[in-house]
Amino acid sequence: MSLFSGFIVLCVLTVAAALSSCSSDENRVQALISKAVNDPEQRNEQTFNELTAVILASPEQYASFLTDKGTVDIDKLQSVYDAAAKRSGGEGEWNLRAYGGALSGDLQLRLMLERSGSMTGYDSRSGSGDFKRAVSELINRFPGSHTGSDAILIVNDDLYTYPGTFETFVQDKDIFASTASLGNAAYTDFARIFTRSLTDSVPERVTVLVTDLIYSPKGAAGSGADKIFNEIGALSSSLFKSHLDKSMLIVRLTGDFRGKYYPYGDRAPFDYNGKRPYFMIITGSAAAMSRLRSADKYASFTDFSSLPGFEQEYFFNRAPLPLAWWSLMPRKNPAQGEYTLSGGSSESGAHSLKGVKAAKGSDAVILTVAADLSQIPASADYLLNKENYKVESDAPVSIESIEAVTPEMADPRNKRYLKHATHLMTLRVSGKTMPDAVTVALLNRLPDWIKQFNTADDSSPYARSFSSSTFGLQPFLEGVYNAYYGTAEIPLFTSFTIKFEN
Repeated sequence: MSLFSGFIVLCVLTVAAALSSCSSDENRVQALISKAVNDPEQRNEQTFNELTAVILASPEQYASFLTDKGTVDIDKLQSVYDAAAKRSGGEGEWNLRAYGGALSGDLQLRLMLERSGSMTGYDSRSGSGDFKRAVSELINRFPGSHTGSDAILIVNDDLYTYPGTFETFVQDKDIFASTASLGNAAYTDFARIFTRSLTDSVPERVTVLVTDLIYSPKGAAGSGADKIFNEIGALSSSLFKSHLDKSMLIVRLTGDFRGKYYPYGDRAPFDYNGKRPYFMIITGSAAAMSRLRSADKYASFTDFSSLPGFEQEYFFNRAPLPLAWWSLMPRKNPAQGEYTLSGGSSESGAHSLKGVKAAKGSDAVILTVAADLSQIPASADYLLNKENYKVESDAPVSIESIEAVTPEMADPRNKRYLKHATHLMTLRVSGKTMPDAVTVALLNRLPDWIKQFNTADDSSPYARSFSSSTFGLQPFLEGVYNAYYGTAEIPLFTSFTIKFEN
């Protein structure tokens, strides 16, 4: 190693070294670490991905941060960050291992197709073909080539390699008939299936499990619904609690079903022709799922709402998500009070105020915040509901309104802010003394549709809810939710903090 190369490595390992003594890329690494140490809101997926991208972009310069395979050594990066946090007073704890490893290339796709007794009816020869079309569209939308001997797995009592490629899978006229010899369709071993995807050591891999999500383990005959529900809740919680470095997105769709349906327990199967729900469960490292949700390259793949039969989606993520952009906006008129924006700009976002005073004859200040909520995986109605937000401050603060940004809102004064924003939030700060800070958080509640479309009795095709409900859906997803977030309090989708300066 040359003297110059040794000096560069030393600069990285000694984060406290003067920034001027390192290259511009080196400054970027140190700046990101320093920013995360000093600002809790910067300890997120976005900063992690940016930090590892800088390292991977200059492998010779950052050789000490790389493994023999050329991937980022998260343990080494963690130790450097911890040392910097310790020097700053030890208040900046950040678990870099929670993101499941740094990405060193494009994302990879793996498909798992459940072939159980109750799944074959979704792709019968007499059906509409909307199930196969939705799965094929998802595959075709994923950019890049699909390689690997186990890129497609047929799952039921175990996991079996599909004897073909993504191309032959898409062209197959009867995928369930073609895979009839693989496994035992009498029951589904969800523990084995999810363990395979959750223990995947390839950070770039994204796994899509296509399933009806009906818990049908071996030996369930004679079991009551309550017993099965308790089992599935405990199972899902245990599985995901051990793998918090993975994120999960669930997409609910409805497909044309024609065939034999097998209700839970030892009840007799029956023929059913009609609509039935099924799911695409997408799992991967937190870093991979972050790129999947945010990169333009994968926007078509994640446009689930355009798939045939789409109904709902929900994203499970261990840590709050960073906002793509948010900013305070200049006041419109004196009735809002007195204040000026401090620091930042319409491009970077202004997050602080100074000289804050209530309007003459009033005890309140009205603030408008513009925010880009496009990357928050919640429905439009959810984002507009004030009940889904909470405000923390040492002064009385209330949310007056939340509006979706429309072209009609733009004027010469605010258009430079609105071009970045999807929503406007109006806050009312009351009292004679202004706070030091106001934090607004969007709560991450388990969606109502999970309870709405759950059933404890799937024994009759004539029940009104049969075409839309899934046996055991709620306890399974509540188990995942509790594994990620616990039960003590409602977790957060995201948050932002407004600082008040003197």
